[in-house]
Amino acid sequence: MTTATSSLKQLVDTGLPGLSRSYRRLRDFLYFKSLRPYRTTFGFSLYGDRDLDVSRTEQHEVEIFLNLLKRSEVVVDIGANVGFFTCLAAQQGKRVLAFEPHPYNVQNLCRNLLMNDLHNVELFPIALSNAAGIAALFGGGQGATLIPGWCGIRSNYRSLTALNTLDNVLAGRFEDRQILIKMDVEGNEFRLLEQAGSVLAREPAPFWIVEHGLLENFGGQTNPHFEALFQLFWSHGYEARTVDAEQRVVLPADVRRWIDNRQRDFGAINYFFTRPPQTPCPTP
Repeated sequence: MTTATSSLKQLVDTGLPGLSRSYRRLRDFLYFKSLRPYRTTFGFSLYGDRDLDVSRTEQHEVEIFLNLLKRSEVVVDIGANVGFFTCLAAQQGKRVLAFEPHPYNVQNLCRNLLMNDLHNVELFPIALSNAAGIAALFGGGQGATLIPGWCGIRSNYRSLTALNTLDNVLAGRFEDRQILIKMDVEGNEFRLLEQAGSVLAREPAPFWIVEHGLLENFGGQTNPHFEALFQLFWSHGYEARTVDAEQRVVLPADVRRWIDNRQRDFGAINYFFTRPPQTPCPTP
């Protein structure tokens, strides 16, 4: 995007917010209507961005997801988008709980489940956070978020969504079963985990794959909860590793160095967390 185009967008967003909202809603609607299913490399078809299966594979997310999936009975897909990982898990016969608040994403997720004849999925058209209630959902597509200003999304482009907590939705469910939780919630991951203490303390400990940026999408600022999220997992006995080819262990000194230097020297934006079998969860 050129500087002139960016300046014009800012001018319209500020001076003509109603026009800005209408344009973005029309843009998203037309994109939704234009989608046609394509056959993924994993054998199921998908309404969604055509590079989803390729990009997630190249970033090693699929490899790590499938390795953890083999050892899991239930998958919780938080920020399911159009359901790529939901379909991947359901295709393997796993029970899936999929959470996705954006209405167009929900419609595509429904299309994908129906088209691929996948029935072992519970779909929740809500967002998960640190409280039950109602909140603004900003933007759309893969970038829909509860965080104002996330990734440059204008706060005047929003809809409303219902909220709940992870502890609430899993209370009394799947006890003593191995759960794999995939979390891609566009900057809201720490808030969500603030009210997930019961799930973090479960035995067996869930496996977690979490998107968690350092500087990405924070407008040039450091993620204010970057270290706190790692500390939360470590306090519950988890080990952190990078989602990449090396799958390196992430230590407290690494996180502190990255924050001080404002850059990572290994790894990327995704991490997975597991609790070694010999490490009991601290008593809450």
